Amino acid sequence: MTSAAAPPARWREGWGAALPAFATAKALTLVAVVLAVEHGTASVTWASLRDAFTHWDASSYLDIAGHGYPPRLDYHDAFMPGYPLLVKAASLLTRDLVSAGVLVSALAELAALLFIHELVSRERDGRAAKFAVWAVALAPLGYFFSGVYTESAFIAGTALSLLLMRAGNMRGASLAAALAVAMRLTGIVLLPVIAVEMARQGRLRSGAPWLTTVCRRWIAPLNSKRACFGSTNRISAWTSKSRPLWVSSNDACSASRNYRRRRRSLFGRFSTAWLL
Repeated sequence: MTSAAAPPARWREGWGAALPAFATAKALTLVAVVLAVEHGTASVTWASLRDAFTHWDASSYLDIAGHGYPPRLDYHDAFMPGYPLLVKAASLLTRDLVSAGVLVSALAELAALLFIHELVSRERDGRAAKFAVWAVALAPLGYFFSGVYTESAFIAGTALSLLLMRAGNMRGASLAAALAVAMRLTGIVLLPVIAVEMARQGRLRSGAPWLTTVCRRWIAPLNSKRACFGSTNRISAWTSKSRPLWVSSNDACSASRNYRRRRRSLFGRFSTAWLL
């Protein structure tokens, strides 16, 4: 069942549902963080609040955003480059990587709630869409939407891909899927979903070449992450006098170049195989 409201009206309804849910979730998260910090340190300072958002994987994302990937393979290679790139870009405004990460995650969560509302409104109705928005915003693990983590950006890219796919915009859906994969590798599951929806809508012949191009030109190269960031010896020109994060130096990855080439080739073939 689809909503009878016109698209502009649905988007206005989306803002009306997303903003209260977003504000409530942020307030609850802040209260929980303050109580946790006070319990652990007996005093709440700006530094202690800042540190509360940098635990677990957040430290790895901040390392990549600030220094790029190391010249040799290590645990940083488990993390995709999309989110650190967004954090690095936002740090031009905030002048602080942690604040930039929190800002990116917050804006991505708001975008995700809007996309989810529009998607569910088209598939069901406004009441179901509002429930979905609040359910996502107040999810028990919603803390990760506020910290320096990829969850909110990944959900935003995934919801946008599904929304565009159901609207028949397969090119936009493919690019949004590439954005989701840039955040988390699990976004690759969107590829067969898009292919099935193309077939259902009778767009497989016209859409498959574009999806294949996105897989080979956008998604597969993401697996060669140092091509986006360079190594710790060539830190971003945004913060120092060395070269940009997205430019790879000739000597940055010599120890693992062949490994990454083989991995990228297999990744690209796997992505393309879903369409055959």
